[in-house]
Amino acid sequence: MIPITSLPVQLPPKGTSPPARDAASLAELLRTAQAGQQVLAATAGWLLSERRSSPRTQQAYIKEASWWLWWMQARGLDLTAVPYLEADLFAAAMRHAGFEPGTRRRRLSALSSWYRYLIRAEAATVNPFAGMELPKRRSKTTRHLTEAQLDDLVTYAVEHESARTAAIIALLKGTACRISELTGVQLDAGRPCRRPAHPHTARQRRP
Repeated sequence: MIPITSLPVQLPPKGTSPPARDAASLAELLRTAQAGQQVLAATAGWLLSERRSSPRTQQAYIKEASWWLWWMQARGLDLTAVPYLEADLFAAAMRHAGFEPGTRRRRLSALSSWYRYLIRAEAATVNPFAGMELPKRRSKTTRHLTEAQLDDLVTYAVEHESARTAAIIALLKGTACRISELTGVQLDAGRPCRRPAHPHTARQRRP
């Protein structure tokens, strides 16, 4: 048995900046790990796939992948053929470092997704996270506002806040969009294109 305090590598504590935050720095980490062009191309495809099309989601997955690359380099492992034991040791190291179950579950799921893509692209032979026991989700009590409370919120904003704030509150209530979607809207986004009228039709409409 391996005592948790005697793990071969200790992860940095929570709050430490990830080894990579963007695609360029992740690619540099991959090259440092001796990853070939096939792995680089497959990783790019994984990050650009439908479920990771949002820039914020891509950044989150890049961060998760970078910690695994950090671990592999510290352990001297080959990215494309990692033993299952190493994935379990990595999970134990996260638990020992004090990461919450939700964080550990998210990271392990992201890494398993990455390896599934690498295998599909024939850039890896084994998914070391396949079949792993993931941390249990903590039960959460969902908090929400009732329809009447939302109406009161809009009314208060109209009566006491600026027109801009009132419009934002009303739009959030009416569309249920995310804050990031609202703040990312551009002035010219969604503006309909005005197609020129057909000359014959235009002549007919003139008085």
